[in-house]
Parts: sequence; structure tokens; C-alpha cells
Amino acid sequence: MSYQVIARKWRPQSFQELVGQESIAQTILNALKADRLPHALLFTGTRGVGKTSSARILAKSLRCPNAVEFRPCNKCSECEEISSGSSVNVIEIDGASNNGVDAIRELRDSVGYMPSSGKHKIYIIDEVHMLSTSAFNALLKTLEEPPEHVTFILATTEVQKIPVTVLSRCQRFDFRRISTQKIADHLSHICKQENVAYENEAIWLVARQADGSMRDALSLLDQVISFCDKDLKYTKLVEVLGLTDRQLILDGLQILANRDQEAMLGLLERIHQGGTDAKNYMDELIEEIRNLLLVKVSGNHNIESLLDLPQSEIQILQKLAQEYSAEEVHMLFDMALKAGNDLPKAHNPIMVLEMAMLRMVSAPYIKNLVAGNYSDSQLEKKKPSQLAHNTNSNSSQNTQVPQASQNGHADSSTMPNSSRNSAQDLNPTSNNSQERQKHSQKATQLKASEPSMMTKPSNAMESLHYLNDLDLSENWMRLVQHSQKHTPILAAQLEHCIALSFEDGQLKLGIRKQQEFLMAQLSEESKKLKIQQVILKSGWAEKVEKIEFLPIDDKLHAGMNSPAEIIKQKKQDAKEALQKQIQENPIVGKALETFNAKIIAIKETK
Repeated sequence: MSYQVIARKWRPQSFQELVGQESIAQTILNALKADRLPHALLFTGTRGVGKTSSARILAKSLRCPNAVEFRPCNKCSECEEISSGSSVNVIEIDGASNNGVDAIRELRDSVGYMPSSGKHKIYIIDEVHMLSTSAFNALLKTLEEPPEHVTFILATTEVQKIPVTVLSRCQRFDFRRISTQKIADHLSHICKQENVAYENEAIWLVARQADGSMRDALSLLDQVISFCDKDLKYTKLVEVLGLTDRQLILDGLQILANRDQEAMLGLLERIHQGGTDAKNYMDELIEEIRNLLLVKVSGNHNIESLLDLPQSEIQILQKLAQEYSAEEVHMLFDMALKAGNDLPKAHNPIMVLEMAMLRMVSAPYIKNLVAGNYSDSQLEKKKPSQLAHNTNSNSSQNTQVPQASQNGHADSSTMPNSSRNSAQDLNPTSNNSQERQKHSQKATQLKASEPSMMTKPSNAMESLHYLNDLDLSENWMRLVQHSQKHTPILAAQLEHCIALSFEDGQLKLGIRKQQEFLMAQLSEESKKLKIQQVILKSGWAEKVEKIEFLPIDDKLHAGMNSPAEIIKQKKQDAKEALQKQIQENPIVGKALETFNAKIIAIKETK
């Protein structure tokens, strides 16, 4: 007899042998025992997770004459015929090659015939999503009300392509990806039965490459057994599969934790000499940094349930996690992710990988970055404990990040939370009364520099007498702001008017071309009368005999602005002043220099 591949030889023959789909197996067994099996079942899931195998096991459970508790014997002629796909009462149809309406019509005509033996006739349609629309339509009636002896089992990897009219007629079972741990355990069992020597790391390497598919894992195992001559060594598998050595990944994390540039050069040389693909290395490094963060923040949580990794690797990550802060891991992840996005576009990927790794290993520790008292060379030489001690002794030299303005344009929230907390911890004098008074005055100045059109005037502004020490534009803006309280609609129109002159009770207002639609609205006598009432009631002027609206030329009146334009300019000036103030902060400046970054936005956090 010709050689039978491992994927076929070790195909599960009962629900008890099905790996990774225990919940589905239990559901179907319970339905069989309670005589509640639906007439149409839909098995969906990724490749190689047991859909077709489950369909055959269900067919054998229904038709095996020797089944005990619906567990087939796998020895009778019925079981053997179903396993080989030659049973006349279990019809397997490939949806990809029989996707036309004629094939479904033949199926529909044959379902009425009783099985040649036994009570059940099973139709298994694999890759059912490949059927044409006409074929699906021809199947609907039969699928909804088949004869009592017929059971349909549909299997697909792309359930989204199946019409909802078909989905509603089936009981759906979603097959999950099989965990790497379960695949590794099953491969180890097979190797023992096949008398194949193996290393645990080699088995895990094969299981990880399967990406949740048992069939892929068995096919890959078959290949590496042939290559290694029944002695699976980790180093040989890395060579034959062209994969990244996991030790290179773990060594990279250790070197990044130590910030050892010389060791990083040695690692890059090993990567280059080993012919490791730059993109694969960076992808696996990103995944391992993610695993490291999960280990770091897991606390007392059962980390094995979160990570599909061997116990030996989890222990290594737990030791590494003690050398990193969560912020450090986040920073490295962002840098690695950016490099991973750049690699596919690079003409020389290995060069991009080298520059990215050297940039990551040169990044200062977060706690040193917060301190801001050391040069790059000092950051490399001093240990974190020494830096913390020195920073506490010089904390009076530290400057806090400026407080937020009232309108939320900026504050120290542009720094990470951990950086703000650390900065406060490292500066014990920042809480004294003089410091608080100093920053309070800064915040007050910023608030005053940002007037808002929607701000209600204070009691001090209720008396709006014309102030001679202010120019006409500023006086006009005070009036418009005051009118917000009583006539908001009128104020919304007047804020776009420019005060040209006010002499002998005659007020001339200019309107730019962009707002010329306001000319007709405000020129109405009723509107002018309303404006006069607002001016007189506010006390802005003792008399207003005439109000005139004139179109203005932007070039001739370039230096004159409406209240809305003045407010906008003041807000912009305040924003620029605040951004300059933040950029001059030593902590922010060090961060911008270290990461070659720039400030994109400044926001206030609650």
C-alpha cells in the first residue's frame, strides 16, 4: 500500500478524538442522545480545524450499526466506506466543482430515494459558499423541508458569502482556531506513536507556524520528519522552514532592556549572517513586545490563558518584565510598529531593520527622560537607581509643565500620564504656596488672553461707557460681547461688522465683501432701531442719531478688524504663546529631541 500522509492517517474518527472543538462535539452528541439533531447543519471556520472530519464523524455516528452512545466502531464496513468517501448513503459533494444549478437539481431529485441500508442518508456539501446564486435558490425548498431520512451538512470557510436565506434554514456551528498549546500536545502524541524523537521547542515551532490549523500542522510535521530523518531538532527546523530563531527575538529584548549598543551590533550581525528575513524578524519582535506587555500588566492573572507560548518562554518573559516599565514597553512597541510599517516599502529592508534597532537601543529610559538632567552619554552610563537619587537631590531645578488654559488649548497633558506623575514625584518643592501662586498667575494670564464671544459679561462690564483709553475697535467689541446676553442673534450679526467711526452720534459700520449678505439684513430700520436701543441701554453712548452700514475694501481697511476677527486673532496668539511655553519646558524639549518629534496638537485632559 502507498504511503498515507500523517494528516489522513491521524484524522479524528470520533468526536472524542476531535482536538480543539470540544464544545461543538458535546453539543452534537447531546443532540444525538436527545434525538434533537437538526436536518441541516452548517459548519464554518478557518481551514483545517475539523469541519469535514466532524461531518464524517456525524455521518458514522448516525449510520454505524455497532455505535455505542453514538460512538462509531470504525471497524465495520459502513464506517470504513464513510472514512474512504465511498459510501452510497453518505454523499460528499464538492461545492467548488459542482456549483451549478444542474448539480443541485440532481441532488434534489435523489433525496427522495430511501437509503440502501440503515435509516439515514447524509449529504455533505463542502465549500458550499462556491455554489452559484441559482444553485442556492434551487436548494432552498429541499433544505427547508427535506425527507425525514435526509440530513444535510454544509461546510464552508467563508460563511459571509452564503445567502441569508440558506443561513436561516441551518443550525450553525462556528469552529474556532485551535490553540498552539493543543496543537503542540497533539503533535507530541503523534511523534511518540510514530517513534519520532523531538525537542519541545521544535514541536512548538511547527505548532506556531500552523496558525490554528491542525491540518497545516500535520502537513508541516510530515515535511520536517522527512527532512530531519525522525529526529526533530529546533535548529534544523529553523533552517528548513526559513524562520526566525526565537532566541534572536529574546536576545533582542534583553539587549533593549540593557540599552547595550555593542551587543545590538552583534545581534544585527547574527541576523544578517543567518539570512533572517528583516520583515519576519520585526513582525515577530512586535508580537513578542506585545507578549512582554501582557506579562508585565497581568499581575496575578493566569497569563497562560492569554499567551499561546511554551512555559519556558513565558518564564523568560516574566524575568524580562522586571527590567521594563510598562511605559518602556509601550515606547518600544510604537517604535517597532513604525519600523514594521516602513520595511515593506524599503529597497533595502535589512538597512531599515538595523537603523530601527539602533534607534530603539539608543532611546533613553523613561524615568531618565522625565528627570531631564542628563546628556545622552550620562544616560547611558548611569544606572536607573543612580539617576533617581541624583534627580531627587536636584529636584528644585526641575520645571513643571504649564497649567491648562480655561478653553482647553493646552496643558501638560500632552505628556504621558506616567511622565506627569514622575515629574511631580521628582520635584518635592512644586507643591509649596509660591509655586502654586506662580502657576496660578500664568493660568490667569492665559485665560485673560482668550476672550470668548459666548462668555457672559461680568458685573464689572454692565456699565459699558465708552473708554477713551481703548480704540474704537476694542470699544465696539465690548459692546458686541455685552449684547450676547440680551440679543444673541443680533450680536452674531454685529460681530462681523467693523466699527469705522463714531462721531457726533453717527456710527458707521463696515461689512466685508464675504459678509455682504448682512448688509440688507442690518440696513432695515427695525434692526437699526434695535441696535440703537442696545447701545443706549448698555450706556455705551449717550446718543445715537444715525447708524450707517458701508461696504469696505480689504486693502483700504487692512488694519481694521471686526470683533470676530479680533477674538480669533487673540485665540491664535494665546495658542502660539502656550505652545512656545510648552516647547521651552525641559521635559518636553528632551522628548522632542530624543524621538525627533514635533507637537501636532495640544489638548486638555479632564
